[in-house]
Order: sequence, then structure tokens, then C-alpha cells
Amino acid sequence: MIWGCGTVGTAIVDNLAKMGVKNFLLIDSDIVEEKNIIAQSIYQKEDIGLKKVRVIKNYVEMLNIGEFNIEISDNFIKNEKEFKDNYQYYRSDFMVDCADAKNEELDIQFIKFAQQYDGVYLSTGYADDNDYIFKVSNDFDKFENFMRSNWGSSKKKYQLSSNRGVIIDSQLLGSLSARSIINHILGLDKEDRMLEINLLNLTMRNIPFE
Repeated sequence: MIWGCGTVGTAIVDNLAKMGVKNFLLIDSDIVEEKNIIAQSIYQKEDIGLKKVRVIKNYVEMLNIGEFNIEISDNFIKNEKEFKDNYQYYRSDFMVDCADAKNEELDIQFIKFAQQYDGVYLSTGYADDNDYIFKVSNDFDKFENFMRSNWGSSKKKYQLSSNRGVIIDSQLLGSLSARSIINHILGLDKEDRMLEINLLNLTMRNIPFE
């Protein structure tokens, strides 16, 4: 389940599809705009005005690298009740949060959704010259407390669950997020982590949820 098909969301889908992932639920209510062509790798000029999720579905299926099961939803979710009403029956292994317009409780609901179905929650963010990737599959309570305590300052500190629309950053976050998912599937890394990527010297470090 990928919620938000913008710069990072499209990069994650592109990488995962080419790595062999076949089953997707793509959630986004937006249409392709001219600005998306430069900032996001999948969209082309002829896609302007079309629903993003439909364009991505067509793109992946035209890769011609096997059979895909791609479900799409263009519902605009305003609160946690609407999220539950639309998606409570999905059993997704990975819930990837790339949406950039929601409140705290809706964000928390997405985390609880992953916890309820023993899934993996993954999100991306940025701040200044750093990018962040959050992955949780074990201690959801600790991460929820971290989210609640940081939400007020997150727009300045982490920009949780959003992205800045720069194609270089989105490709980096997309590829690293996809790798994190694949490593989890293969059992190579199932630890909870907040990964900080320094864009100036291209170093990475893990930061505890505090």
C-alpha cells in the first residue's frame, strides 16, 4: 500500500516493480500537472490532466516484466474515519506513507493500521540538507509516541511524510526505501529504524526513536 504518488511515491513504485514486487495498492487523488513532469520520473507530457494512480498503473504494466496486480484508489481522505471506511479490509504487508497533506490523527491512524495487521510502516521526510526514512515493524507504541511528541515541530524538523519535489532527492529516497522493503522481505534487516541521509557528504546514520 503506497499512500501518495508524488516524487517519492512514484520512485518507490518504479524501483519495487523492477525489483520483482507484483502486488500494489496505490492511493492518490491528484492529477498529473506540468510541474510533475520535471519533479517525478514516471510522468510524461501526455499524462497532464490524468489521474496519477492510473498513469502509474499503466506505466508499470507496460514494463512488460511479468504479471502485476495493481489496485488503484483516487479517494481524497480527509480524516481517520474515511481512511478506515475505505481501507480497513486491505491486508497489506507494507504501508508506505508518502502523503503530504494530512493531520496528526490521520498519520497516527496509518501507523495503527500497519500495527493492527502485523505490517511494516515506512515513511520518508526531509529537513534542510538531510533526508529521512522511517521503518517500523516491532515497537509501534514507541514510534507512535515519537510521532506525537514530534508532530508539532515536524514541519521544521523532519517534514514527516512529505517531500520537497526535487527529483534527485526523490530518486535517492525512492531507491533506499525500496531497498529497505526488499531487505525486510529477505530477512536481511527487520529492525525498526530512523535513517538519516546527509546530502552534503552522502553519509547515513541510524537515529533512535526518542
